[in-house]
Parts: sequence; C-alpha cells; structure tokens
Amino acid sequence: MRHVLLLALLAGLWQMPALAANPETPADLQRRSLQLKLLQTRARLLREDPDLARRHQEILALYRQLDQALAKHPEIAALQKELNRIDGRTEAQKGRQP
Repeated sequence: MRHVLLLALLAGLWQMPALAANPETPADLQRRSLQLKLLQTRARLLREDPDLARRHQEILALYRQLDQALAKHPEIAALQKELNRIDGRTEAQKGRQP
C-alpha cells in the first residue's frame, strides 16, 4: 500500500511545474479529486479485503525478485554504481553548505 501512495505522491510532484504554469479549470479540479478518491479507495480495499491484500503482497514479492534479478546484470550494476557515486558527491556538497 505504501508503494501505491508513494507512486501517487511522486506523480503529483512531477506535475507541479505544469500546474503552476496552467491554472486548473473546474474540470481539472474535479478530475484530480476523483483521482485522489480512487487512490484512497484502492488503498482502503487493499487493507480491508484479504484476497486483494494477499495478491498485492504476492505482486510486491515478485517486484522485489525482479529488482534483485535486474540488479545482477552488469549494465544495471554499472548504472547503479554511477548513481551512487553522484549521490555521494551530492550528499557531500550538502554537508558543506551552511
């Protein structure tokens, strides 16, 4: 469930610059409200319905297995190593700022 909420949050953040440049119409607001209601209903059903919760856990386990399998590929490992190196530099720079 946390993954669903995190994805929704990230999707919303991704759209923020566009929202600032383009004021929302009443239809846009209604659509976003319904999207939020849909997300909340999905999250509630995943909590309340044992069959859905079981299926969700199975899917999350498959995603973890897929992630582990992909991480073993040299291309992915090299990209991840580069990303970690850049993240380390970024964190070091943040630590030097007042």
